[in-house]
Amino acid sequence: MILVVGPSRGGKTTLLKGALADFPNLILLDLDAEENHAVAAIRASGGDPDGWEARWQRNRGAIAKAEASSGTNNIIVDVGAGSLQTPEGRAFFLGHGGSAIAVVAPFEVVLARHGSRDPEEFRRTEYSLEREAVYAAA
Repeated sequence: MILVVGPSRGGKTTLLKGALADFPNLILLDLDAEENHAVAAIRASGGDPDGWEARWQRNRGAIAKAEASSGTNNIIVDVGAGSLQTPEGRAFFLGHGGSAIAVVAPFEVVLARHGSRDPEEFRRTEYSLEREAVYAAA
């Protein structure tokens, strides 16, 4: 399993879509897509998807399920930046830094892809010391 981490809209998904065509035996697990699907199902049944901790638990479950069902195939995990919001999520990715790749770009480049997002909030979140540690471990 290879984990691909980086800031929101930093280019992780674009990189993977371009590279995976050349590697048909790889399985892509897109945690943002999994989360969007899970939240839609939760809301459709009248439930509340809760906060970041609940998201991390769903993400961790998706990773575990992919590991269990991959057989001999390799898994590439497109780690949505939201997966790095909790201390538990960051600890998981720090602990798996040896099997992770960081896709990062300068703050100004990535911020430009976010339109109206507040620059200071963006820097505090996507380029926090905790997140930078995850990127550096990859």
